[in-house]
Amino acid sequence: MIVFAFTHSEPVETKQRLRDLERHGLRRDRLAKENLRAGALAGAGLDWPDFGGRQLAKAYADFKRRNDVAPRKGAQLLHSIGVGISPGWIREGGDLHDPSNPRNVQVFEAAIAWVKSFAGEDAIVSARMDLDEEGGGWVDVYFAPIRQQKYKGRSQTKSVISVNKCLEETAVSLGCPKGSHYSALNSSWAKYAQQNLDPAIERGTPGRDTGKEHLTPRQYKAEQEAKKKAAAAEAAEKAALKQRAELELATAAVGAERVELKESFEENAKTMLEIFTDPHLDNLEPKPRSGTWNAPHSFVSKVKKLGPLMGAVLKVLEAIAAKMAEIRARLDDIVKREQQLDQAIGELAGVQDRLTAEEVQAVERARALARPVEDRAPMDDPSPW
Repeated sequence: MIVFAFTHSEPVETKQRLRDLERHGLRRDRLAKENLRAGALAGAGLDWPDFGGRQLAKAYADFKRRNDVAPRKGAQLLHSIGVGISPGWIREGGDLHDPSNPRNVQVFEAAIAWVKSFAGEDAIVSARMDLDEEGGGWVDVYFAPIRQQKYKGRSQTKSVISVNKCLEETAVSLGCPKGSHYSALNSSWAKYAQQNLDPAIERGTPGRDTGKEHLTPRQYKAEQEAKKKAAAAEAAEKAALKQRAELELATAAVGAERVELKESFEENAKTMLEIFTDPHLDNLEPKPRSGTWNAPHSFVSKVKKLGPLMGAVLKVLEAIAAKMAEIRARLDDIVKREQQLDQAIGELAGVQDRLTAEEVQAVERARALARPVEDRAPMDDPSPW
């Protein structure tokens, strides 16, 4: 694991900026509230000299009064420097956000000692190591170097807060060009960390060499959050595309199923039409209570093709068979009655025929008996003579 040491400097030039930094340290501004780690106690961390140091405006006023100093006219009030170590190095000693993690304590104390080493023992206004955010390994140190200012034409000197003079001295002592204050501070902290924390620690590569913009921890966090959001958006887009593809496949499957179902319905409808228009349907007998149903073979195979509909069709066929049996019984009864009527009519016709013949014979017999009598009767018409 590669461990880097790095710093970020910010001149504090106005009282308003001083109050802004104080509000952030006290966790009263929006950024601090947004950066608060879930479940963390706001303001949790390590402080110097105590938690009162977070009241930066008051600590600065106390510092000036205690040392009887003030900044030069138009100069910085004080300087804010962020001192950092790669969080992985701290995690080797325990939880990154644990104030009792020895490596958190080491980094915090080393950052303060390092600032004192070039700014002066009495230069620290306050310092804090926030452990209520997601990140770690970062110490904010506020210092106001006290230097002696000579007045032109006078032998007396006066103690003043002079950040630029301090930073210039530090750069020169490290063999850096004048004006390269912040680069010199990076080199100085890396060297101090190597000597007092871990020889394996490396100096962070300057932005001018990498071509990358130097980011504060909060800027870095914001950048990481943006990357996370971008990654989440990309993942969401991929999930949406996957879901869309799955939906399209499901839609295609449903469409194919609908076509198949339609074809199945059409085929079943055709089969049922063939069944119910089968000329042998009239011969269908009701299903016996026991044994095999003796259905016409011409549509037994068609019924079996219906699958799930087979049961419903069989019920209909059973009802048709029962109705056809009832109709056939009624027709048989009608035919039987017609035969009985035809027989009665035949018998009546025979009786009629017999009665007519007997009547003819009776008339003939009567005539036969009447002829002899006529032959013997006297003439009633007398002769005129």
